[in-house]
Amino acid sequence: MSLAANESLTSPHALIQEERRRFAATLAHELRTPLVGILGFSELLLDDAAAGTPVPASAVAEQAELIRQSGERLLQLTQRCELWLDLTARPPATETERQAWQDEQWPDSIDREIRRMAAAAGRTQDVSVDCEPTSLALPDGLLGPVIRQLVDNALKFSNPGSLIRIVGAATDESGYDLTVTDGGRGFPLEQVSRIAAFVQFDRERHEQQGLGLGLAIVRGFADLVGGSLTFTRGPDGQGTCARLHLPRVQHAGNHPHLDAASAVA
Repeated sequence: MSLAANESLTSPHALIQEERRRFAATLAHELRTPLVGILGFSELLLDDAAAGTPVPASAVAEQAELIRQSGERLLQLTQRCELWLDLTARPPATETERQAWQDEQWPDSIDREIRRMAAAAGRTQDVSVDCEPTSLALPDGLLGPVIRQLVDNALKFSNPGSLIRIVGAATDESGYDLTVTDGGRGFPLEQVSRIAAFVQFDRERHEQQGLGLGLAIVRGFADLVGGSLTFTRGPDGQGTCARLHLPRVQHAGNHPHLDAASAVA
């Protein structure tokens, strides 16, 4: 292949075109699957009603639940797209902007969201949350949806009965690490450099749902706030440990409600 041809494949225009192609192909599939479920089961209900066919309440409830699940999948898909678009549309924050950020309410909201996700997956006993309260230099409202991406991956790629640990602790006066560790199959760590929107690892070997936005969202958030996202093997070389390093608010003073949270924990 000539140098000119090789450069054309890696030019900004070519990369944008490739990203658009991946987006269109993946989005069409992810939209079609739940929509087929919604339309199919709603048509069954409508046909039975039109024919006057008596349908047991349990059958109606089962079909309604399948419609609800498909709708929930669509909602999560749109929320993930909105979050990714929000992060990619934001210019890099200035140091002044970062100094003004202060998120103190995140520990309780993160704990509730993670436990809700575990319950929805039928894995309430598989999840352990232990986050040291502190004031983080983050824009309000973004940490919860971002951590959801890491926990969603851990639930998706580990087996029921295996432990998922979410731990948060200060590394020093200016830094804080949030780690999500699972005992799943993991993925080749050399692929970390390929994290991008619409990229899914080992999709040819393992069936996966979603757009492949999760890790791209987390990395985009880390870049926005001046943090970092790294991966290592889990305990005994099994599974994956995702480490999100975040900035703390320095010299933030005393926060009584955080002290109260520590006492409850």
